[in-house]
Amino acid sequence: MSLPPCSLSSSFTTESSHGPRDHQVDKKVQIQKDALPVDIILRIAHHLVDEEHVGTLSAVQRCSRDLYITLSPLLYRRVDIRRTRSDSLLTLDASLASLTADLDIKVEEAVRSGQLFSSSNATLRRLDALRHIRRLTLFQLPSDPISTSFLTFITKSSALLLPNLESVQILPDAVDSIRTFIPGSYDRVRNPPFLEGLSKTSRPSRLCIAHRVVPSEEWEEHREISVLGQYQVVARLTQLRDDDDGGLWSSSLREFSVHDIVHQVLPSLQGCRNVYHFSSHLSSPSNKFLSPGPRSTYIPGPPWSYRAWQLGTAIKNLFPSGSDGKTVLKGTSWEFVNYDGHILTKMVRDDDDDSGVGYDEVQDLVQDAVKAGLPQDLPMREGFGRELVGEVFDKIGYVAGDRKCACCARIGNDRTTITRIRDIT
Repeated sequence: MSLPPCSLSSSFTTESSHGPRDHQVDKKVQIQKDALPVDIILRIAHHLVDEEHVGTLSAVQRCSRDLYITLSPLLYRRVDIRRTRSDSLLTLDASLASLTADLDIKVEEAVRSGQLFSSSNATLRRLDALRHIRRLTLFQLPSDPISTSFLTFITKSSALLLPNLESVQILPDAVDSIRTFIPGSYDRVRNPPFLEGLSKTSRPSRLCIAHRVVPSEEWEEHREISVLGQYQVVARLTQLRDDDDGGLWSSSLREFSVHDIVHQVLPSLQGCRNVYHFSSHLSSPSNKFLSPGPRSTYIPGPPWSYRAWQLGTAIKNLFPSGSDGKTVLKGTSWEFVNYDGHILTKMVRDDDDDSGVGYDEVQDLVQDAVKAGLPQDLPMREGFGRELVGEVFDKIGYVAGDRKCACCARIGNDRTTITRIRDIT
């Protein structure tokens, strides 16, 4: 669609960055200026995005119909989903599911006829917005009614609603919703409806999740109150990738990252580069992270053997008895970042491992335990040949310190969700 020079003018009905909404501007109050070339408008818009002034960009987009059409692809490139605030964007009339076929043509026809901003075309505008999304961040899952209607629309649609989606980030509140989700039936592993719908209408290549972090003094209490459902999270994330009932992610996902790990059970996805970012100690009350080393000694945390168990479990979970080990290994690898973080350590090792081990010994202890355990456990599983053990080790990587996430661009404890136990419901 060719774009004309843009002006600021007249009344209209359009969408905000948080979803479709009606904006009525008095026709008597008009701002009419000489049209600016589209390339200048887009340069300004890119600057606003780079400086994270998305709210300002949203306001500019609503200044005219021309600006709405010009700026929507940029404004909706990255979308944050929050409960209730995103409901309008995801509210789609299931009786209009046929609109997804030839959407480009239908949007262009509506623009030419001047009907794109009519109330009857609300679903068309929302579909137009959804197709621009490249990066989706789930702060919370949408409400149950919205999620269910979203899934219903997808099942009736003949085309992908988010055809350009590249990455999905699931933050701690949404991860907790996955963990505590109670499905209507247990005939198979089920995810919350919104996630089930998302896996059937998009093909992202990158997925990452993040856990919440509590002060190190509270880690064990956090484990006790969150242990229920840990294996459900593993099973449900695996189902997102392996869903054979219309799911599309098995052919698209190539990178899976988990952030802010302390005690959690680690999921692994077949055919993906699985990257695990372990949290460093969090001191209280300063809320400062302390990297592994002398400054983080004597601070409460899991024993080194627990970390070795986490790593071994992440690998072994992909090889249940009866699976074809060679097939599972195609495109699959594991990378453990800052894997000596948040471990109970002391300055010098002695005979009492219960009080921690030497901080400079953790990396070797963990790697040696994994190296000793996998050759014993994996060949005992049906479908896993002993000759594959070496190939598994070739696909394991260890990274001291921090590494940038390919999905969300986080580094280390940047943008970590910090919570006190008393604030967890």
